[in-house]
Amino acid sequence: MAEACGQKLKKKDKEIARTENRKKQKRKAESKYFMLCISYVVAPTIGEHAYKDKVILKAGTSTALEIPFIGSPQPKAKWSFKGGKLPDAKRFKVETIANMTSMTLAKVIRSDSGKYTVELESELGKAKVDIEVVVLGKCA
Repeated sequence: MAEACGQKLKKKDKEIARTENRKKQKRKAESKYFMLCISYVVAPTIGEHAYKDKVILKAGTSTALEIPFIGSPQPKAKWSFKGGKLPDAKRFKVETIANMTSMTLAKVIRSDSGKYTVELESELGKAKVDIEVVVLGKCA
């Protein structure tokens, strides 16, 4: 009878060990999926760019003005010409991606000369940069 009791005890011990093992595995699995999400907020700031002097273009040519920036959350970028709208929506295309805004100027003409402004804005602040464009010559 002692052997029978001993076997039952061993089976019970095995069940307890399995239960404890399952608990440990569950804790391990839960800890594997713990993620730490860190978000930061930064006011918009214009990055280094090549347009500190005038941008001189030959009439009829095309170019892209690219302005890097930092800001979190992503600021809205607005391009303007002489304080108003861009000259021609068909020839001027604006695109903003993470940390970069650009404006493509296609087949420029002399009347495209002037001050272009990029303004970045978020709830944390504003930043802006002016770019002077000069178009020389006549379109062919």
